[in-house]
Amino acid sequence: MSVKIKVSQILQQFTKNQDTVEVNGGTVGECLDDLIRQFPDTKKWLFDKDGRLLALMLINGETIHQKELDRSVADGDELHLVLVFGGG
Repeated sequence: MSVKIKVSQILQQFTKNQDTVEVNGGTVGECLDDLIRQFPDTKKWLFDKDGRLLALMLINGETIHQKELDRSVADGDELHLVLVFGGG
């Protein structure tokens, strides 16, 4: 399945300045795996050392939670990755 991932501006430095990357996968997690396969440096920004998703994700405008990485995607779906920063 061909899915488009819209990446936040900070991640574009790792995707050759592309704001949209086409990936293949049947689930959200498989799509992220393909993104990481194409652009390995994105992994440290997307997952913590325990494998938890650090980014806010939306699929066709609907928020996806960490436990939904096995959610199915359809051909033509769009995933949006938004990095969330904390601190103070």
